[in-house]
Amino acid sequence: PAGTDWRVEISSLANGFFGYAVSEAEYGAQYYEGGHTLYGPHTLDFLAAQSARLSEDLMRTGGVDDYPRESRFELLSHHYWPDGDPDRTWSRSWRRPATFHRGEEDSGPYWSWRFVGEPPGDLRLHQPLLRILRSDNRGTLVDDESGDMRLRLIDDDVEGQGLYEVRWYHPPVADEGRFQLEVRAGANAPALISPAFP
Repeated sequence: PAGTDWRVEISSLANGFFGYAVSEAEYGAQYYEGGHTLYGPHTLDFLAAQSARLSEDLMRTGGVDDYPRESRFELLSHHYWPDGDPDRTWSRSWRRPATFHRGEEDSGPYWSWRFVGEPPGDLRLHQPLLRILRSDNRGTLVDDESGDMRLRLIDDDVEGQGLYEVRWYHPPVADEGRFQLEVRAGANAPALISPAFP
């Protein structure tokens, strides 16, 4: 706001959370843990060296208890995620069927689909949304609680709806049977189930 004495604090981490610290090879693969190793491929080396230094210092000087009695922060914040419309219902439809991608040097093989559905503000991303079902018994093979499924926003305004791509990484190589992708029903949108594949 105008007239405010601004002090900008950029924080991607909060409450002492550091992210991950993986090996240089895992960092290079850039899967979930490597992609969230925020300080580069030598984070683990740095942490090991600093831990050794702090341990030596602690052994040499003894314990220290200099925590403040209390800490308070009052930061201005802004909400960037779009608001949804709780009174509106949305349809969902497929825009691209199951497509297999062999992957490249930095990513393994995956299946992908595209669908149109509710705008991003109406997605309930804090609840399970995606899962791969076995066609024969409708049992869940994998869901978005694992690190193997990904939802990407391709376009946030396709006639007022969102265009999304779903990716399923690390599919079974020689598993028998056929599968289906389910985009689970949301508060304002029905479930969407793909035709069986492969």
